[in-house]
Amino acid sequence: MSDLHEKQCICCGSPAEVSVELTAGNDRNENERYGLPDQYSRSGVPGHPPISTTPFCSECKTKMSDAVRATIRNLQYDHGRAQQRFRDQRS
Repeated sequence: MSDLHEKQCICCGSPAEVSVELTAGNDRNENERYGLPDQYSRSGVPGHPPISTTPFCSECKTKMSDAVRATIRNLQYDHGRAQQRFRDQRS
């Protein structure tokens, strides 16, 4: 296994400081496409993208994590769950 610090962040090209396991593959136009692993990719089911260790610098990893949190929060809001979650936490 190669040293993480020899790799570059997939976003900005800076030296990698952390790595995250993501699925990695290409879309129909052969553009790189990353996603969150699910039970199918973890099990190696054919037709599902494999899991790979993806290098990030700490700044880009933080921004990526923030984007995931915001996306989940927006989806909860869209489905009326965000307000319910706040009420549950106050109890």
